Amino acid sequence: MKETLPPQERRRYKRLDSIFPVEFQVLDSDGNPCTGWHQAFSQDISKGGICLTINTLTRDEAKILTVHDKSLLLQIHSVFSEHSFLACSDIVWVHKTKEVPFPQYVVGLQFSELTINNLADC
Repeated sequence: MKETLPPQERRRYKRLDSIFPVEFQVLDSDGNPCTGWHQAFSQDISKGGICLTINTLTRDEAKILTVHDKSLLLQIHSVFSEHSFLACSDIVWVHKTKEVPFPQYVVGLQFSELTINNLADC
């Protein structure tokens, strides 16, 4: 008998449920930065996208994430490799998960571009 999964668990790609440090900038529709660099951590990552936990946004910066023409430039640092990954990603959803002692957001992203950097070259 074939197992039927609920819609939220049907994934196009397998997910790696690992925590990686990620730096990101919010970009406008022309690819220009709207914010400085911020720190986040992955919750899970797949070939198609990544889910980030973000603790470092001001309220105004968090509002920028909900505007539909924004994307994120990511630098993902892998603990398994000497390489980092640069990715452009589209914001799919944003959830505020807590308010105290600081606002925390979880953001679902879909990769639009992905490249590999050798950290020795940085």
